[in-house]
Amino acid sequence: LDIEFKLTELLKRNNLKYSDIDAIMVGRNGDVDDDKWYDEFEDKFPESYHLVFKNLCGEYQTASGFSTWLAAQILKGEKIPALIQRKSSDKSIKHLLIYNHYRGEQHGFILLCR
Repeated sequence: LDIEFKLTELLKRNNLKYSDIDAIMVGRNGDVDDDKWYDEFEDKFPESYHLVFKNLCGEYQTASGFSTWLAAQILKGEKIPALIQRKSSDKSIKHLLIYNHYRGEQHGFILLCR
């Protein structure tokens, strides 16, 4: 499974570079085995907001649906709740990228743009 390749392809299809992503939202759940997937991913976006969502909704197979709703609220101009921010930024959020997986399987990206 080459997540970096899939990510690069997604960005290319949308004429974006890593630096164009203003915020990332990942499915960290506190499990070391699950969260290790997000470490390298987050390193690719040093200037972006780093957000989490599973601390609000828990771990379940369709948690990405919740993350999509939350990301849409942020893009609509809602304030970013402090309890989902792992890293802040001064960027205006135009492109928000969600990365989630379920138990190391079923990896997926969702790109929302304003």
